[in-house]
This record gives sequence, C-alpha cells and structure tokens, in this order.
Amino acid sequence: MIPLAESTEYVGSFWVGPYSSGLTGSMSPLANSTDDPTAGKTVLVAGGAASTSVFAGYPTIFGTFPPSELYLAQAIEALAKAGAKSAASVFESASFTKGVCAALPELADKFDLTLQAEIEVVSSPTSVDLDPVARNLSMVENDPDIVVACVYDQECAEWVGSLRKSGWSPRAQVFTVCIGMDKFTDAVGTDAMYMMGVSPWDPSLDMRDQVVGWSAMEFSELFLSTTQRTSTYHAASAAASVGTLVQAIERADSFATDAVADVLASQEFKTLYGLLSFDANGQSQAPSLHTCSTIKTWRCKQYIPLNSDQQS
Repeated sequence: MIPLAESTEYVGSFWVGPYSSGLTGSMSPLANSTDDPTAGKTVLVAGGAASTSVFAGYPTIFGTFPPSELYLAQAIEALAKAGAKSAASVFESASFTKGVCAALPELADKFDLTLQAEIEVVSSPTSVDLDPVARNLSMVENDPDIVVACVYDQECAEWVGSLRKSGWSPRAQVFTVCIGMDKFTDAVGTDAMYMMGVSPWDPSLDMRDQVVGWSAMEFSELFLSTTQRTSTYHAASAAASVGTLVQAIERADSFATDAVADVLASQEFKTLYGLLSFDANGQSQAPSLHTCSTIKTWRCKQYIPLNSDQQS
C-alpha cells in the first residue's frame, strides 16, 4: 500500500486509512506532502490508529480511535471505585500496546492505586514469555487486584493460559483488544467469564448513522449476517471512517481537501460508532467504555464487585 501512495499514478484527494498506527504513520507524511505548493494535501481518515505521533503535526490526518493514552481511563476509575487497591501491567513491545499501558502510572496515582509492576514482554509473546510473568504476579507479595494486559488478540489467549498454569487470577483482568472477539472466546471458553476490556464502541449504545441510517445494533446484526463474525469496535470504527468522510465532503460542498479538513476539524458527526469529533491532533474525542465478558452476551451492564465470587 505504501509504494502505491508514493506513486503519482495513484495520488488521490481522499484516503480511508490503513489499520494500525504503524501503517498510518507511514501514510501521514505522504498525505501531507506534494510537489506542487499550490495543491491541497490529501485528507486521510484512519479507522484503526491510536498513537498520537502519527497524527500530530499533520492537519489533514484524522482518526476514529481515541488516543491510546485514554483507553484505560474508564476501566481504572470504575475498578478503583469498586475497591481495587493495586495494579500491574503486562504489555507487549508494540506501539499501540506500549502506548495504552503507558497511561497506567498516572491513572494509578490519580485513583490512589499501588502500581506493583510494569512488565514489558516481546512482541507476539507465547507461553514461554508469559508463564514466568504470571507466576511472579501470583506470589503473595505481589498479587495485584488489577492486571492490565496490553496485548493483541492472539496473546490474550496466551495470557489466560499462563494464568491458568499459575493457578491464579487477579481480581480484575483487563484486556485492551480481545474482549468481544469470537476467536478469543473460542480459544479460552468459559475462562473468559467476567474478564474485562476497554472499547470505544458497543452495539447496545443508542446511536444512528447519518449516512446509511443504521443504528449500532443494526450494523452489528448486518455485520454478523454478512461475515458470520461478531462485530467489534474495529469494524464499527472502519465503517465510521467512511461515513465521517462522506459527511464532511457533503457539508463542505466541495472536494477541496482544505475545506473538507476544516469541516472534520471543527464539527461533530453522527455515526453508527457514536458522535465523533476530533481533538487538536485529529484524534477522536469519544471516551472508551469499560466492558466485561459474560460469554453469551459479552457486554456487562454493571461492573463486577471485587469481592464477588464471580471473578475471572
């Protein structure tokens, strides 16, 4: 994709961005460069990037994910109010995962939690990497109330396996990606019960898209019937990136990229993903939600108290 963007044969005024901060970071400088100083820059709306560095300084780049440093805010606040006193993080060595877990020290300080450990593991860790981490956290002198695992979907199952081998689980296990994904539930079965996640979107929320007219639930049902997979925030964000760009072009009443970028930077957009607006860096200002898995319907309406018998 990047070589095509570098070729003048494929230059366009509007791009719907690639998945991941890494790919978006490669696209951003290309979208904001031109050999003709009088020509407008390309508008890029990224549906799967959360790292602020790929947006900052690029006035025509926008993202429908919130900044990675804001992902954990709702979950940590809720768990602290439920009685949590300590926390630890395990994160794999990747831009998004490191960015999300990097917010934990400040959140721990804000909500008076003892931060017991911040443990970085290799990218795409296996049980070889995660088993000793789980054993270490399970020791009596550690035993944090909350463990935040900033890992990608396959590694969620690896971490659950390591917890099972250690014979221990935290009172609250929070993941950054996998809660709600079919393949996670298929991989760990009932071990997913009451494990928690963070998400910018949930199909139960009351929202309707201005372009296609679908509610969040209607989109979720259509996605399931078409793909045979449960929709997650990744799919909803991708759909919203298209719908937001369409709305901005219509409101600007122009294909001039500067005019469209001005609309994106200053207005709100009704999408099936929520009411979207963008901060000074071009990232979504919508908050992340605190979710938990109940297997049959992976979204809990209430938080599970830390002294509950129904813990992960």
